[in-house]
Amino acid sequence: MTAVPIPLVLCPQLQALAHARNVKYPDATLYNLLISDANYLERWHTKELFHIGCPVTNSSFNSIPAAGSGARTRWRFAAHLSPKARNIYVQMTLASVNSTTDAYGKLIVKNGGGSTLGTAEVHFGNTSLLPSDLPVWFGDGATFVGDGTPTGVLLVTPDTDIFCELQDVNGRLVQAVVYEVALDADTANGYIKSPYAATAPIFDDVRQALVQNLRTLWKRGASHLLNWTVDQDSSARTRTSATAVNIIDNTSGAPSSSTPGYTLDLLQKGSERRGNVPVVLQAYTSLTGTPGLDFGHIEVVDSSNVVVLDLTVTASAGGWASMTGTLPASVAKYDLRFKSNGTQTLSLYAVSLYQYEA
Repeated sequence: MTAVPIPLVLCPQLQALAHARNVKYPDATLYNLLISDANYLERWHTKELFHIGCPVTNSSFNSIPAAGSGARTRWRFAAHLSPKARNIYVQMTLASVNSTTDAYGKLIVKNGGGSTLGTAEVHFGNTSLLPSDLPVWFGDGATFVGDGTPTGVLLVTPDTDIFCELQDVNGRLVQAVVYEVALDADTANGYIKSPYAATAPIFDDVRQALVQNLRTLWKRGASHLLNWTVDQDSSARTRTSATAVNIIDNTSGAPSSSTPGYTLDLLQKGSERRGNVPVVLQAYTSLTGTPGLDFGHIEVVDSSNVVVLDLTVTASAGGWASMTGTLPASVAKYDLRFKSNGTQTLSLYAVSLYQYEA
């Protein structure tokens, strides 16, 4: 176990002609720069997993929901943790609420089997203030996700999927940001030892670690692409018709520059051997009614009205459905649509899309 010094900024651009010419032995300077950049990317290139906020408007239109009684699920998302992820950190903002009981926000983190891994709470406390959407009356807090013990912080399993929900308990959540924190910079955590002095031997396991670490980071440490979620579980989008509609505004027209959607910049995310980018599409749904010949569908549609990802929903009970696919390595706009089979009612609560390659 050896602590590894990692700079807070990337090294200057590598001078390949100076350090890696043919017939020239690889020198210490080149490998120190390569190792420094590789360690930097793994230590500091962590993901924002989720962010959301309610519009703050005037008193004539309160966009922040009134406080509920007890716990209510506000937002959901799914994500994939980076290869060097260690902890999950959450920051929440709550609006004031006139309550004699403690009002707080809560993040629940679950694994693929539905078991709770950990939780985090940000408490506003009880207050006699009237409910207000004015930011001056907001309360803000941040914390790590805990492991259920009084002082324990959840140590996540790196390179795994997580499934999360944000609740407000007797309170009014305004916004939340969730991101991961990487493992400490130590060789015990897979970081590469450096620096190397001139004339010191550079062994093949160093070259192997460089390739493996960067390849794994490229495949499974790429940034999250998008999250869509209803504002409350009680206001899920529903669809019985077999005609697909945009999940944001319920319109059924073809995608265009004016339809609500997402512009994704995947221009530099391809590779020499493949022009497409592997992704995972996740959706939290439920189905009710008499089964038909088909089921529900969550679609990602490009600007040419081509369905590039089609997630089929088969489970009746509420839960996450997923699929793998690819998107072009380009800058493009996509709309999210959903439909049922004309018989069953499909309820849609959340959609997450992220880069991932097995």
